[in-house]
Amino acid sequence: MPKISITTQDIARGYEKRPSIADYLPWKDYNHKHKLFLLEDGKSLGVCFEVKPIACEARPVEMMDAIMRSIAEALKNAIPLEK
Repeated sequence: MPKISITTQDIARGYEKRPSIADYLPWKDYNHKHKLFLLEDGKSLGVCFEVKPIACEARPVEMMDAIMRSIAEALKNAIPLEK
């Protein structure tokens, strides 16, 4: 087995700040009350979700369909369509 050596520079590089996807998103402001982002055009709204995996081993297809429908409904209702 080959010997692996790690340098101080390797460790320092691991702690460097990486670019964030948030720097590339077109948001302008955040409304804490409604938990919505106002986008750069001043009209469009956005919302963020925390995505976590769901165990699906040995679950019946009907249960997975029900989970899929509930997630789709949550996404559809996340931002109200009224002004």
